[in-house]
Amino acid sequence: MVIGLLQDSLSGPTVPLGLHGIAKTIIGYLASSIGARLDTEHPAARFALTAAFFVTHQGLMVLTRRILLAQPEPWITCTSSSPPSLTRWSAVFLFLLLDRLRKN
Repeated sequence: MVIGLLQDSLSGPTVPLGLHGIAKTIIGYLASSIGARLDTEHPAARFALTAAFFVTHQGLMVLTRRILLAQPEPWITCTSSSPPSLTRWSAVFLFLLLDRLRKN
């Protein structure tokens, strides 16, 4: 939530305060709930979960803007598949790095 609020405060007047905070809080809760039930140590599971959480985060942002703020917002804002793909691959490598630091 704090990271989302910081992101909102640095985004300027086009992003209302709390928009990213709401989405990141829900995604954090879902990630902790799913992480407690599934084996998330495998890179393929992390890749798939990161992709699912990226899409869910984007959907929550659109729903929040449409329902709570009554602002028109397109469902798909990415013109290519590079941002989700970049997010998934960077998450896999970041988790591998963090796992190495944790084990030592």
